[in-house]
Amino acid sequence: MFFQRKKYPHQYDLSIEKNMQNFLKKNNYDLIHIWGTEYPHTLSVANIAHSLNIKTVISIQGIISDCSKHYNLGIPLIVQFGITLRDFIKKDNLLCQKYKFYLRGKWEKQSIKLSKDIIGRTIYDYSCVMEINKNINYHFCNECLREVFYEGKWDINCIERETIFISQASYPIKGFHYFLDALSIVKKNHPKIKVIVAGGFFPFKRTLKDKIRLSSYEKYIANKIIKLNLKENIKFIGNLNDEEMKIQLLKSNVFVSSSVIENSPNSVGEAMLIGTPVISSFVGGVSNMIDHGISGLLYPCDQPNILASYILEILNNDNFAIKLSKHAREKGFEIYDIKKNVDTIKNIYNTIINTSGDIYENSKKIIAENLL
Repeated sequence: MFFQRKKYPHQYDLSIEKNMQNFLKKNNYDLIHIWGTEYPHTLSVANIAHSLNIKTVISIQGIISDCSKHYNLGIPLIVQFGITLRDFIKKDNLLCQKYKFYLRGKWEKQSIKLSKDIIGRTIYDYSCVMEINKNINYHFCNECLREVFYEGKWDINCIERETIFISQASYPIKGFHYFLDALSIVKKNHPKIKVIVAGGFFPFKRTLKDKIRLSSYEKYIANKIIKLNLKENIKFIGNLNDEEMKIQLLKSNVFVSSSVIENSPNSVGEAMLIGTPVISSFVGGVSNMIDHGISGLLYPCDQPNILASYILEILNNDNFAIKLSKHAREKGFEIYDIKKNVDTIKNIYNTIINTSGDIYENSKKIIAENLL
């Protein structure tokens, strides 16, 4: 039907509206469910549905307009203004990337302003949405995660000791630059600490072709790893499928999410379902997932010394790690209950389809019951 413009994801594509209009006119829909607001095609679909008088509901994933505000948090200005050959060719250094997030955020805000119904799951996405459109109907519904993570259980007797797992580090929002400061502290107590980093992020390029593709952030991370003498402690393993991700979670001592902003990261949820002890930055909607000190540990994203102390506590205290694991699984299965969440989404569909008036008061009641 249409393809995402990966090269220019911040630009609005009018051809999507034309294709979507032709498609929707051929079919009779009561409701269109749009997943995510991060890309302009959400606005394309919302615009066409609105013109055809078809109801829509948008599920919030992240809030890109808010992400743009935090994009380069903790990155030195000299690095933000820096430029590699790859950045020059693509016009895509760190400041450009932040600006592109800002542009995508403008399309996101228009989508939310146009919509009457939104599905969210955290106090963070609720507050962001209400700031943009205070008259919107907010529906609460948790997500369902990939099936493989509902099976399998972390066992401290089967792990690789002194192993930290990070699922993503490829751009500044994931906060890997802050994590490195914490790791340098941990290494003083655990010289053999190992960090496994998944995702398409390889700051140490091997071939000339790879080096030409080096981004400013990759260069910054590579230099910081060398400066902190951490190169032998970190292994970048590339993208993982769901089974590979599960295996890595099962054998890791601790899972860390060091992002500077998130809504409710699925990687944290998957770790909780498996029972891997979780440490996450206290950002966005993460507090709706983790009860600090019970089902995981939360720390200020710009305080790597606190992150380091929490990592050390889990590495040095098996009983505490086991306690966190147990409660993380319980909380995870409560949040990501497939039957409950499917039933909830069906009820939301029925409510929207069968309601002609304003249901805002009811949506405020839902917030009080689920988020506060």
